[in-house]
Amino acid sequence: MEELIMERREFPESSVLHSASYDKVMNRLTVTFKSGKSYDFYDVPVSIWQEFIEAESKGRYFTQNIKGKFKPHSL
Repeated sequence: MEELIMERREFPESSVLHSASYDKVMNRLTVTFKSGKSYDFYDVPVSIWQEFIEAESKGRYFTQNIKGKFKPHSL
């Protein structure tokens, strides 16, 4: 069985985040906000991605564990 290299999730229940994707080869997290703005975050461990998609509140997890810890690159 072939492992997925890129995963993507949508967050219709989130008031702030629209979607996110994770590239396992580049360790790159891409986050898209409801405003339409998207940002790439590099060197994000797969464990952060797993915790992020499993978190009850995606916005809270993003604020506490990603924002300010990984440098954003605007798309």
